Amino acid sequence: MTIFKIKKNLNFNIFKLYYFLPLLLVTGPFLPDLLVSLSSIFFLIYFGFNEKELFKMQWVCFFLLFYFILIFTSIFSIFSFVSLKSSLPYLRFLMLVLSTYYLLEKKVLKLNIYYLCLATLIIILSLDGFMQFITGKNILGFVSPISYRVTSFFHDKAVFGSFIFKLIPLFFFLHLVSDNFKYKNFLFKISLLFSIFAITISGDRSAFYMLIIYITLTTLFFLNKKNLVTSLLVFSIIFLIIYKNDVLKNRILLMTYEGFFNVLDKFDEIKIKKKIILENKQIKNINFYISDDHHNHMLTAIKIFKEYPLLGSGPNTYRVVCKDQRFYLKPNSCTTHPHNFYLQTLSETGLLGFIFLFFLFLKTSHFLVFKCLFLPNKKIEYFIYFNFFAILFPLLPNGNLLNNWLSILNFLPFGFYLYYFQNKNHFESK
Repeated sequence: MTIFKIKKNLNFNIFKLYYFLPLLLVTGPFLPDLLVSLSSIFFLIYFGFNEKELFKMQWVCFFLLFYFILIFTSIFSIFSFVSLKSSLPYLRFLMLVLSTYYLLEKKVLKLNIYYLCLATLIIILSLDGFMQFITGKNILGFVSPISYRVTSFFHDKAVFGSFIFKLIPLFFFLHLVSDNFKYKNFLFKISLLFSIFAITISGDRSAFYMLIIYITLTTLFFLNKKNLVTSLLVFSIIFLIIYKNDVLKNRILLMTYEGFFNVLDKFDEIKIKKKIILENKQIKNINFYISDDHHNHMLTAIKIFKEYPLLGSGPNTYRVVCKDQRFYLKPNSCTTHPHNFYLQTLSETGLLGFIFLFFLFLKTSHFLVFKCLFLPNKKIEYFIYFNFFAILFPLLPNGNLLNNWLSILNFLPFGFYLYYFQNKNHFESK
């Protein structure tokens, strides 16, 4: 074997660390970001420049267009240095997608092994979450800092529910495209059932309501008597768990409902563990978008947009600009980001970024409804497009679009999806 081949095989083996990327995300942002950053550099040096065809694919062109918007709006921002620190390194998420695709093509990463890794992680996380929900502590003795949220191994970060939810579309996809093996269907059912109930007990409202949407749409897409009965049974168990647990009922149902009408103030601290009987009023006007906090984030984002309508204040500068007295409303209006991708792009990249993101959502919705629901034999595509749809869904709060940890989690599946579309004939013939 030549020195070149030895060196190439060594570099390929380094990329096998991608199997552990979902697990590293559980440890926090540092290790997964380190792996993605270093592997991006490795990929460009050893493979990227020799595989120029990779950069001509349509999805890559879409990403590069958005990346150009981020850089362009950063340059013209009054806080250009702060903004460029976030927008310039954003390219590494494209490298994550392309390197995953390339490694799958070269058989360095195996679909079956990744599927097993993901199933194992979902089961372990779910069991640990159940333990913390029941006993108050997880297996390592971590206690959630928020009494009505399950955090599991994430310790002080309340992302347990959303993390598991974001893995579900990729898990479904891998189940469909990976090779069969003994107990595969049993493993799938156990992992899926655990993940559904883990999201329910997590106290993560956005993840819970997206789960309800997901189950509903999936039932409609794969509509038959068996799936309908299964979905109704799952819904019944979910709502029975919520109804029988005051903390879950107050958090997921009552706190969500009341947030549209009143300032919640100390609702979560004082009332979350008590049985609550809301006052019945014949006329009740909606005052807030989801809650007082989210509403003030929205108002601040809109005020920033009005000041910088075309290019925004610059990517990741909401946290700086909201402190300005022109945009400051009250203490809960100024935070690191407005908790909604569309409000964030509107305020930080202006109409230029907002139109791009919203167009992508409309395109995804069109594919999901007309290409998947109304056309036969689009089972695998459904889970792909729903993944886009869930990330881009505009009506629920979400995180910071430019957050490193969240971006890795969001982009993680798309190398697999790219591999599917480039080898679609092969998978359809299986």
